[in-house]
Amino acid sequence: MIDKQELKKLEKLAKLKFDESELEKFNDQLNDILNYMKELDELDLSNIEPLSNILSSINFFREDKVKKTFEIGEILKNAPEVFERQFVVPKVI
Repeated sequence: MIDKQELKKLEKLAKLKFDESELEKFNDQLNDILNYMKELDELDLSNIEPLSNILSSINFFREDKVKKTFEIGEILKNAPEVFERQFVVPKVI
């Protein structure tokens, strides 16, 4: 359990400033979290294998393959305006 004195020390270390009502609220919330962690500690996990990833899949990446791409002229023919092989777009500031 965290008491207000420890919470004030954490507040100072984190370079934060809270009023008394916020400290009371955070104290209650932190103690609720710590109590929940105690409940989790009571679980028997001896038959559970450690995980590095929750998904049982391997690699989602595709293989690198060289393939034909579009020609610049073919791409730029669809542009409403072109300047030196580039799309011209409205100025945004």
